[in-house]
Amino acid sequence: MATIGETIDLDVPIGVARKKWNEYVSGMVIGSGLGPREREYPFRWRKAEREAEQGALQFAAIGDGITRLTVALEFPELGSDEPAEAARIEQLRAYLRYDLDLFREFSEGRLRLAT
Repeated sequence: MATIGETIDLDVPIGVARKKWNEYVSGMVIGSGLGPREREYPFRWRKAEREAEQGALQFAAIGDGITRLTVALEFPELGSDEPAEAARIEQLRAYLRYDLDLFREFSEGRLRLAT
């Protein structure tokens, strides 16, 4: 089993981080951007990330207005013993890092949403 985890610090209070995460995830699942007045959220979990069997999300206040977000995804079919699987783990880690960087921009108000 492989656990892919990444941590990111957000320049927002913990309550704002949780609210923005819920808004973002709802937009990812519900918002297709195709209907009238529907917003397209640029953050999309890649198919490979969505295939995780389990996952955990943790928000922690680490300073005045700073929140640390940790995401861990479990992939039971992957192990790091095989070179191909180790490469796949690193690819999944890079996808997660990229997606969390986009979330940071969104939560801190630097990412424009399409209208």
